[in-house]
Amino acid sequence: MEERKDMSGFRICETLCSKEKCFRLIEYDDGDMVEIFHEHVREHRINKDNTFVFLKTLLFKHSSFGDKEIFRTFLNSKGKKPEAIDFCTNYSEYPEPGVLRTYLSTSHFSAWVDEIVCPSDFRVQ
Repeated sequence: MEERKDMSGFRICETLCSKEKCFRLIEYDDGDMVEIFHEHVREHRINKDNTFVFLKTLLFKHSSFGDKEIFRTFLNSKGKKPEAIDFCTNYSEYPEPGVLRTYLSTSHFSAWVDEIVCPSDFRVQ
């Protein structure tokens, strides 16, 4: 079965179900997208804050950042020393009716979570 695609081009999981979250990590490798991580979990098992931290952690794990660079990604821009690093870009979108996607991207990786926010609109035929 072919997977659906949204406007950003990332695949939407065909087995996404209500009351669960679908986590994914993709690496860009010479024009190809290679899936590194894909996991489903019931939505009550992980809250919004931990979801965001987990996505960022996936990106850190697969980046070449060391401890000091990782630390600097948590700093705000109110000072100059050490300078804050804007590590990734955070986006939200609705890739299809009823689904909210939150994703973080760097130059080589994208990590995201899909969740059904309006079951009555989800994949209505």
